[in-house]
Amino acid sequence: IAVLDTGIDTARIIGSSYLWTNPGADADSNCYKSDKFGWNFTGNIYNNDVHDDNPNLHGTLVSNYIINQFATSTKAVELMILKTHDKDGFGDLFSSICAIYYAMERGAQIINASWGFYYYQDRPHPYLDYLITTVLREKGILFVAAAGNKIQDRDDFARKVYQATHPGVTLPDSYFRDLEYHSFYPACLSTENNNVVTVTTADRDKVSPTQNFSSKYVDIGAIPDDLSMRFKVPFDPSTYISGSSFATAIVTGR
Repeated sequence: IAVLDTGIDTARIIGSSYLWTNPGADADSNCYKSDKFGWNFTGNIYNNDVHDDNPNLHGTLVSNYIINQFATSTKAVELMILKTHDKDGFGDLFSSICAIYYAMERGAQIINASWGFYYYQDRPHPYLDYLITTVLREKGILFVAAAGNKIQDRDDFARKVYQATHPGVTLPDSYFRDLEYHSFYPACLSTENNNVVTVTTADRDKVSPTQNFSSKYVDIGAIPDDLSMRFKVPFDPSTYISGSSFATAIVTGR
């Protein structure tokens, strides 16, 4: 499983035994020097440092949720760590595309994308669509994407865009959680019978009010651990956290 995120903390939280190891790390003569466990695609200087420097340990949490699904399994999991987001959680499209190619060329069977971006035109980037839904599909690679969460400034911007194109029409706040009105990618690349699985948090009655939904684009919901639609933090069961990022990781592991 290739995890495109902020990296991983193997010093304190997750043992390196769960990591995919590149058998040709120093013998493959490529531009990824000593890429033993994956690669760091962030910043101006790419390197093999995949340590999670995000204060909230986003990538480590995502990896931990994936691993936990194997607790009672006879199968083992190997995580290919591809650091596409920096310590502040910011990433760019170029880095993500490079990481997707890295994962594909090194044999990943599943790509976990607990990230995304809102977009206000028909399609965000034709090549991203082609790479995920055509190239990866032909390789038999599953792409698991987060449905996205509420971000107030993005909602405000989307409201302005909608009012500019639909004068006199005011959308209820709830519509901005519907991906058919407020597009979030790569989640909206999911269509019937393709290789993209889009995930939100949902119990048997409702979707989390802070996460996105869609009868067209969202495929599945991970059931939360409490009534506030949150999940227990794997390495601190007394703490809870919410977000479609973690729902996505749970579904990836399952």
